Amino acid sequence: MADNKVKKGFATYLLVLLLIIVAAFLIVIVVMLFSPFQNILGFQYLTYNDYFYVGNTATSDVINFADIEEINITCENAQVKVERSMEASNDSIRFENYCKGFAHAGDNTAFNYDIYFANEEKTILNVEVEEPEGFLFFDNRVIVSVIVPADSTYSLEDTAINISNTSGTVTIGNQTRLTDDESVSGIRNTLDLNSFSVRTISGNVILYSFIDSTFDDVYVRTESGSVTMHIDDYNVNDKIEFHTTSGNFNLNNINYEGEENVQENIVFNVGNGNFYVDSVSGNVSLGIESGYLSIDNLNGNLTAIDSVRQMDTAQIYIDNMDGDLNLPFANASSITIGTLNQGNLVFISGTSGNVNIGQMDGYADIETTSGNVSVTNLSDDMEITTTSGNIEVSYDSDVTNSVLNFKSDTGRIDVRIRSGFKCVAEFLNSSGERDNSRVDIQFYIPDFTNPLLINVNSEQDEGSLMYITTDSDVTLSLI
Repeated sequence: MADNKVKKGFATYLLVLLLIIVAAFLIVIVVMLFSPFQNILGFQYLTYNDYFYVGNTATSDVINFADIEEINITCENAQVKVERSMEASNDSIRFENYCKGFAHAGDNTAFNYDIYFANEEKTILNVEVEEPEGFLFFDNRVIVSVIVPADSTYSLEDTAINISNTSGTVTIGNQTRLTDDESVSGIRNTLDLNSFSVRTISGNVILYSFIDSTFDDVYVRTESGSVTMHIDDYNVNDKIEFHTTSGNFNLNNINYEGEENVQENIVFNVGNGNFYVDSVSGNVSLGIESGYLSIDNLNGNLTAIDSVRQMDTAQIYIDNMDGDLNLPFANASSITIGTLNQGNLVFISGTSGNVNIGQMDGYADIETTSGNVSVTNLSDDMEITTTSGNIEVSYDSDVTNSVLNFKSDTGRIDVRIRSGFKCVAEFLNSSGERDNSRVDIQFYIPDFTNPLLINVNSEQDEGSLMYITTDSDVTLSLI
């Protein structure tokens, strides 16, 4: 009986002690909430609700964007916007700070910014932002905006915008029309940027529709964030570059309108990310490792020649292409081309990745180790080599320029030709000796010989040369 009383008393003592601790903790929290920025037991509560415009530098110079050639914005987690506003009457930088949360006593919870000209000519404007530090935020929004008044005739057409942050979202242009009131005159919704660059670690980049579609040069890099375009056409006169490590890019129509024969006017550095592109007009320099690239229409060359950051297990899908394809370090990447138009060249060198070209009208040189190759060609020479992969070829023409060469040491080879195709076909084993023991001719041949004369009278007669080399099965049939 006495033991039970002792146990009940001890439990009551623990409960009272726990309630005291909880009450003390709540009292401390309440005191911190009503006394922000005060050091209480090594912690402090921070709270901001700031919204203001700054129209001059720290040295009282008035900000006039028309006189500024370059605006550089540097911050950490802050969002950055470039837009027009009906609130502002002058060119300005707008700051918003809604941070609320807890910080250690030693954290710097101050919100600081510095706006200054970086050169004597006052043509380069720097905006540097220092955001509050903390360990538990209920709201950590800080927004820095380059604001052009809605009625300003200057649209940043001669001002380059450079943005660098860590994780904040970057938006270029207004998301919606500023006003639908027809009685309001002089309102301009669109910005006319000619040059901008964005560098961020995990921040997203959004290009809204109310920006002009023609630029001189564009540079966007986000390591893991996303990039989204809301303008239909993106026309570039100099160079456009998109870089990521693992981010997602959704792009509409990219058009290069500068000088012809420029080798690298469009750069897609996909890395291990995902690129979805509606159409591209211009030559593309591609960097991709194990990422995904999808282009509906490509009017230009596609080249990936970086021997240091080689392709790994990338996936490339192009529905329609009019240009040369040069992928010398394809490795285990999968490559699918729907249609490759007339007169173009294809060079692909890979290992275990499969290559599929639905239809092409040009020269092809494709090498793999174990990857399968499937090609339909309409007119030109082809050389396809693989160690153990299978080869499937449809040659939809009556004659080629010179030579068709298909070789797989141990893989199956399936060749389909038109009934009027003229060629001398020679069947070899991997040692280079003539061998027709595994050849299956699925159309009428009066006399099977090796070489096989198809619609020609002799080996010297006019026609193509077709070499098929493998130790595996060969099927020759009609389309």
